[in-house]
Amino acid sequence: MNFSTLCQALDPVELIYISSADYLNNIDIVNLNKEQRNLINGFTDLPERETTRDFLLNKKLRTDIWVRDPTPLSSDRQNKLIREQRFMIAKTFDTTPKTISTSLGQIKLYQAIYNPVLNALAEFQIKTIKQIEMHCREAKISLDQITQAILVLCSKGFIVAIQDDHTNNKVNAQTDRLNAYLLERATRNQEGDVLTSPVTGGAINFSYLGLLFILALKKGKKTPKASAEFVWNRIKKQRGSIYIGDKLVRDAGSAKAELAISAQNFYEKENDLLKAMKII
Repeated sequence: MNFSTLCQALDPVELIYISSADYLNNIDIVNLNKEQRNLINGFTDLPERETTRDFLLNKKLRTDIWVRDPTPLSSDRQNKLIREQRFMIAKTFDTTPKTISTSLGQIKLYQAIYNPVLNALAEFQIKTIKQIEMHCREAKISLDQITQAILVLCSKGFIVAIQDDHTNNKVNAQTDRLNAYLLERATRNQEGDVLTSPVTGGAINFSYLGLLFILALKKGKKTPKASAEFVWNRIKKQRGSIYIGDKLVRDAGSAKAELAISAQNFYEKENDLLKAMKII
């Protein structure tokens, strides 16, 4: 079903299309070349525009936001709400991302904009767009440029939107219980899975080994050596060997030594993120 047909189907229930739920999909400049942008900007009819856009991008599935009786906001009100939204870095990385993959291929990120935005969020600080804007003032980065950079970074999972403190604290006990269940299930199934964060209200992906290290921390194993012992005992009961990198390890002594190194690396890289997300 194309977009035009969908609009006709939803018209009787008075649902109005607002935007794509995919942040990156809302930014034409990273998805369409100049000729394509000129073409779709020539449409005044929304269904025709979106249907043509889907054709240009060869889209088979859409993720859209539809509402009933939307209330238009003034530009001042929109900017106020945008500036109040909070964000936090969601990944550990040594260098600022340089490119992203889009329908146009690899797109270079303009470092003069993206570096200051990510620097404002360094060390997993939670900041509003207004605070990021103040941090970027010397670099003379506009609100529109900051907002677009944040949409791009969110779409690729580099940063995440943060819930308000009241909601965060309210759901903390629930996410702890859910994560305890998810940890046990994932480690029983011997595969990676997700954990939930009360800070974001969403899911975060972890490898099987990463989940075992988190489970070790939850069980009070505070050192890499203690974690390695705990993790090896779990693995030994389930399958008796483990791949660490591309190496198959069966010997208990070697396995514990390799696991201790992996645990040390994991905690050094992920510990601050896990605490910031209130997973540990």
